[in-house]
Parts: sequence; C-alpha cells; structure tokens
Amino acid sequence: MKIIRQFILVLALAGSTLPLGSKVFIKANADNSNDYSIHQGCVFDVDVVNDNGGFDHKGCYSDFNSAKNAMNSLGQDAVIRNSASKSPTKIIAMMSGMVITNPYRDNGRELSYYYMNQDFSGSSTYSRQYAQAQYHDTAWYDTSNGGGAVSMTMNGFDGYVKMAECDLVPIKYYTNHLAITLGGNNPEDPEYTLYPEMDHYTVSTGSYGNKEMYFYSYWGWSNSAASNWQTYAYPDRTGVVLPAGDWMSEGTTYYSANGYDFYTDQAMTLYAGTYYNYYQFLPLRTNSNLTADDLQNFLNQSGYAGNSVMSGNAQAFIDAQNNYGVNALIVYAMALHESGYGTSNLARTRANLFGWNAVDSNPNLASSYSSIYTAVSTQMGKNLNGYLDVDDGRHFGMAVGNKGNGFNVCYASDQFWGINIASLAYQIDRASGFKDLNKITLGVVNSDSSVYFTKNAYDDIKWYDIKNAGGVKYGNYFPRAYLVPVLGEENNSYKTQTSDHLTNGRLTRASSSNMQYYDFDSNVAYIKKKWLQLLSNGSPASNDNVDPTPAPTPTPSTEPTAEPTTEPTAEPTSEPTTEPTSEPTTSPETTPEPSETPENEVEDMSNASYKYRSGVGAVSYDEISHVVTMTGLGYFDGAAAYNHSVTQQMKLVNAESEDVTNLSTQTTDYQGIMEELFAGYVAVGYQTEIDLDDIKPGNYILELETVNGSHNS
Repeated sequence: MKIIRQFILVLALAGSTLPLGSKVFIKANADNSNDYSIHQGCVFDVDVVNDNGGFDHKGCYSDFNSAKNAMNSLGQDAVIRNSASKSPTKIIAMMSGMVITNPYRDNGRELSYYYMNQDFSGSSTYSRQYAQAQYHDTAWYDTSNGGGAVSMTMNGFDGYVKMAECDLVPIKYYTNHLAITLGGNNPEDPEYTLYPEMDHYTVSTGSYGNKEMYFYSYWGWSNSAASNWQTYAYPDRTGVVLPAGDWMSEGTTYYSANGYDFYTDQAMTLYAGTYYNYYQFLPLRTNSNLTADDLQNFLNQSGYAGNSVMSGNAQAFIDAQNNYGVNALIVYAMALHESGYGTSNLARTRANLFGWNAVDSNPNLASSYSSIYTAVSTQMGKNLNGYLDVDDGRHFGMAVGNKGNGFNVCYASDQFWGINIASLAYQIDRASGFKDLNKITLGVVNSDSSVYFTKNAYDDIKWYDIKNAGGVKYGNYFPRAYLVPVLGEENNSYKTQTSDHLTNGRLTRASSSNMQYYDFDSNVAYIKKKWLQLLSNGSPASNDNVDPTPAPTPTPSTEPTAEPTTEPTAEPTSEPTTEPTSEPTTSPETTPEPSETPENEVEDMSNASYKYRSGVGAVSYDEISHVVTMTGLGYFDGAAAYNHSVTQQMKLVNAESEDVTNLSTQTTDYQGIMEELFAGYVAVGYQTEIDLDDIKPGNYILELETVNGSHNS
C-alpha cells in the first residue's frame, strides 16, 4: 500500500485522535536539509547534536561499550549512531531524549508493546503507535540487523521496547524546536519530518477559583510548517483539566514521564515535586459521596442528556457501588468516556456503555445488555473483577491509573485513558461542590521488594502481595504508584481495603463469570506503616523535593548479543475497540475478556474488519468570502470497498458550551488518491465548508460522522 502523501493534517475526530487501526496520513512539512550519513569507516559513530539539528562527529568506535563511554563524556546532546539502524537518523543511543514508537516496521503492526525485561519477556503493556516515552538507556544492540532493547518509561511503565520499532529523539530537538526526520523502513510509513513537541502540564486558576493543571499531549508527529496557521505541532489532547497539587506554581509548565513525578525542564532533571491527582489514582474500592442527582445534573449540563441512554439511569451506578464495592463516580466517568456520554452506537443499540468485548478485530462482538441498569451492574459486579483480582494478570492496581499502574495497563491502548477518565470525574465532582476531592486518606506503597499485606495487625504472615501475576514466569513486575485507602492504624500497621473479595475471612479470587458482592466493612487487610507513604492532598506528607530514586532497570546475568529470534511470550491481555466517543477531550478504548490479544491488520479486503478510518486531506481559505473549505476521507475499511453508499456529516462543536452546528457536507469521489490504496474505493471522501463570519470566537472541535449501511461512527 502507498500512503497518501497529499495529506497535510489529521484532526482529532470525536474530540480525540484517529481511531486505533487508522493509518496516519501525513505530509512532511518541516524543512530539514541535514545529512544523516554515518561518518566514513565508523561502526559506532559518536556525535553531538548541533544547533541546526545535524550531527558534529566526535569519534569512531568498534564496540558498543566503548562508544557508550565516549558518549557519556560529551554531555546531554551526545548520541551514538550505527548504519544498521531502522531510523532515518541512525541514532541507537543518546544521553537524554524521548522515544517515539513505530510498530509499523514490524509487518505493519499498529500497537506498540513494552516489556518488563530486556529480552522482551515478563509483564507487559501496550499503546498506540507514535506514542512518546522517556528514554533511559540502550541495554543492548545488534549491528547485524539494527535490533536491540531500549530502556524507557511509557507513562509510568518502566521497561523495554524493541529498538527496531522506535525512533530516538534527542532532547535538543525539543528544547531548541529543531526539525528531525523519522519513520521509514515500511511502505505504509515513509519518512516524515517534524518539529517534535513534548507532553506537558500547565497550572493556572480555573473558572471556579481553584488551582487546576491542564494536560497537553502530542501524538509523536506534527504538521509544523513555516506558514502561520501551521506553526505548532498538532496536539493529541489540549487542556485536559485536573486538580493541581498544593505546591504547584501558577503559570508554571511541568513535565512528567509517569503523571506523578513532575519536573520543570524537558530533560526531566529539575525535580519539582510528587503529586498523585486524586481521581486518576483513587482506588476503586472506595465509596463516592455523590448522589444520583449529582451525576444526572452533570449530564444535563453537558448538553448530551437529551440524546443519552445514560439519562435517568444514574441511580444504577449508586446501587452497583453499594452492592459490588466499586466507586460510582469513577465508573460513571468511565461510561461517559467510553460511550460518548451515552450517545454512541453501542450504547444506543446494545446498552453497552463500556465498549466491552468490542475488540478491534471485530467490534460486532461487543456485548449486549437488556438494560442500562444491567450493563452497569455487570461492569461493576463482574467485568472489572479481573482488574481488581491480585492473582489476575490484568491487576496492576485499584485505580484507573496509567501505563504502570491500575486498569490503564491492560484496559486500553490509549496511554492517557486514565487521565481522560480522571478529568471527567474531576469535572463531575467540581460541579457537585467537591463532595469527593481528598475526602479519603490515601497512601502509596513505597517498596517493591518485601511489601505484603496481612490478615490482621498482630502477625507478620504474608496474606497476599501486589506484584503482577502476568510476569510470574520471568520475575514479577511491581506496579508503580500503587495506592490504597487508609481506614485507620493499629499496632504499627495501616488498615486498608482488600482489592479482592473475602469469603469467610479468606481471600477469594474474583470470578469474571459471576456477580460478586463486596462488603466494605469486612473486606479489609493490613500493611506495615514502613511500607506505606501517606499523602496529603495528593502529595507525600513529607515531600521535601528530593528527586525520587529511578525505578531499577533489570538486567540479566548474561547480556544478550543479538535480538531474540522469538516473539515475546507475554503479550498484553486486551485489545482496543474502534467504538467512537463524542466526549470532547477523550478517545474510546477497549475492554475485551483477558484471552483476547491484538491482531495485525487484515490485508485481504474480503475479510476486512470494517475499521473506521478518517482524516482531513486539504484545507483552503478564501480571504474574500472568509470560507474555509475542507476535504478528507471517512469510511469503513472493507465495507466501503463493496458498498459505495457512504455518507458523511461534519459537525462543529463549541468546546465550552458544547453547542453543535451541522456543517454543509457532501460526499465526494476520491478516485485519484484511493486507487493508490485499495481498488474499488470511490465515494468515501467528503467536502465541507465553514463560514467564519457565522462562527463566534472560541475553541471548537470538529466531529465527523460517517454512515455506511449498519456501520456508524
């Protein structure tokens, strides 16, 4: 297949990124004339990134360790390059920077995998392509094929990614806003040039008068160009609102590789403090103080209530919380996020608010429920049990969390799924007058070696620990930022809730096939005080701004000399869905049963899985009429090849008021471009016009609705 090089922009349809599985259509807009060739005669070329984004040669080395020693002596901008690298820059190691994943190099795979061990074994997680991770080290490298293991932190998950499936971007390209060329080595993903942007948080006083932090993320690529309207990288998310820490300074920009350790520089060397935002790391084994009326009132204020199947059903979440011991506020926010405020096709036709079993390979496998009440009860009483069961490979913590802790590790490929849900929970609680914020005392487990829980405060017999069961064969992965609710203290121990259920005083593995009740009073455990750090409004009570010790980097006794020839044995346990959402700042993900694993894209169009693909192809502006004209694609992969009755409707959504305006949209033929991709695609394009004279100043989201027979996204 040939990528559409004419595409200059990809918009965040339905308030977020392209659906998972969509190819990223992008044109290399940034100007980059640097020569990336390796110094003649070098095996390992040690260089320093110069002010133009090129490389100043410093030395040649025949072995990797010698090259690393030389690089370490040259400062923050030093790199090592080798001709076998799959990356255009040939960078295989660097002193500081970010990893941008590129799984397309592995037979067109569209998910990036991260592993506990450098031989790609043990507990694991995954994300979308082009995700950013903080670089730590290159553990090993193979000059014969460009393989190797890169040590990194992917939004809280400390582990390794395959060298061949990523690009290394030195920190200078971020700090100096320099163009760099990435991609390549796959016909579906040719090289492209960008000005990289780093995920960050900003702090300011919100409209409610309270200090808030706003999260901005970038999807590893940009459409930056010299023209004024393309100056900045196109963001994946803009201004996702969360509560800020007490110590955070208004007007300051913070950077974090895990969402709780914050720095004031992009290299993440100037530590500012640690802060766990309440809703993202709140254990779900807690009670919310919000009422059904509070939940319904937020839905009413959102403007979606009239079209939402969640309207009038808020009591289902409160009842399920009381029966099954799962926080109603967080699960309500999860439902809003996964179902587009209860307006998605799955929500309307199957009462499926959570995308359960809508796997990417076949979204039609999505579960159906007899009512919204049944769907909510099943989610809270059965489906989430696997994530709360300490013996289940999906258990990394009790919160929605991030990629190193909580449900986000295995529930969704979107590495910021937990942040999205936390933001919605914060907004709901804020609208209710903050009935929940910081009302529960929380503690974070601060050890990854001997920590365990006991049945009572008077013995030292291990009852259970919290190391992930998914990596037991290769050594257990300790979930980072594992928070527990603190109910009291007794005999130098803290009393807390169990994640699992108890039956007659014994820990019972949560069943994924039966509804299980949870009693808050009896389901308790104890942990030694020395293993738990109490939090005060989200920050360690004794936060003295000492840089946290980096997570240990596991190393085998014998360093491998080549990339393993077999595929990893511990793939992630869930697969993302393509079900869309109308929520302004988030994107839907998946919750299949644990036996599901992601599949490669089907190339035979007769067996295509009808993945939704969409994007903007061209944008023009008439300075006389003030009309913006946009053309692009919106279609279902496979379905469009055999049925040309596709219609599209572009909508303009005011990000503040959420008022929706249907734009004049017509379906068009895209024969010239589409013939480069798949034979048979014709009426899959659209054209829409926006008269700026009719639009009030403000921030807007463009949503594209595509209908093809029974397929609607």
